[in-house]
Amino acid sequence: MNDAILIVGFGSIGKRHARIVSEMLSEASVIVLRRPGSTGEVEGVKVVQHLDEALATKPRFAILAGPSPFRLDVATQLVEAGIPLLLEKPLSNRLQGTDDFFALCKEHQVIVQVGYCLRFAPSLMAFKAALAEKRCGDVHQIKAEVGQYLPDWRPDVDYRKSVSARKDMGGGALLELSHEIDYVRWLFGDVATVTGKLENISDLEMDVEDFASLDITFENGMAGLINLDMVQRQATRKCEVIGSEGTLIWDGIEKTVKLYSSETDQWDTLYEENQKTSSDMYMNQFQHFLNCLETGDAPLVGVEDGIKVLEIVEAVRQSHKEGQSVTL
Repeated sequence: MNDAILIVGFGSIGKRHARIVSEMLSEASVIVLRRPGSTGEVEGVKVVQHLDEALATKPRFAILAGPSPFRLDVATQLVEAGIPLLLEKPLSNRLQGTDDFFALCKEHQVIVQVGYCLRFAPSLMAFKAALAEKRCGDVHQIKAEVGQYLPDWRPDVDYRKSVSARKDMGGGALLELSHEIDYVRWLFGDVATVTGKLENISDLEMDVEDFASLDITFENGMAGLINLDMVQRQATRKCEVIGSEGTLIWDGIEKTVKLYSSETDQWDTLYEENQKTSSDMYMNQFQHFLNCLETGDAPLVGVEDGIKVLEIVEAVRQSHKEGQSVTL
């Protein structure tokens, strides 16, 4: 078996994937595809600057970590070459072309996993299990929130030059923080309608929104609110579920799941991650991808899931522009 692993893009995410590959596939050789003119030290990997060079190595699989506007073009060529992909989120910065890409994946029978890694976080999996057990009763409403001050994301990088702050690179709160859109679908089902707002509420120097709000209804009739921001000085990531018998809260920063029960009139901790034995969601995601390659099973997060997120993203943009609710 060829031990060459291709990584496309070598920013912070690409470097993280390279570390995971080196740790979990120690015999593998890492090939990095970078744009001509890219700078920065790259140790322990072979660097190529053209896709033809990368394809010539006949990689076992590829990890796409470059900016979202350029993913589908490269992904299409890799799928046509029969190379399985772990494709970073979001699938693209736009919905256009995604259906054709999905059809191509089916035609070539190539496994493609989209990198919505929160699904592999042990604390969120415990939250999902508690929901399945109806620990808070029937779900009436959900509130999801994520926020952190953009300059704090990568302190060693000028945030103004980062992908996150640039429209031409697929930045902005809505796309960059679309994890919340994906996991809410995973937990509660497909979205029926959305009313969205995209705003700049800070003095951050960027040409994309730093705040996005989604008021949604699900196909099962539940209501939900999702807030995404790049301005909160204290990082937060939570999902609160209001149920008929209590309230269930997932805290993605503290890695806990807590339940308020109307029966006991108190809060109980259902899950608290042990840092000594914590299971890294990125490692879990990569192991799942490797398992799918071995078994041929469909990934937990496939191209269809990536498309569903982008459908909601487009609906938010349309709703913001038109000032009214949009039906998906």
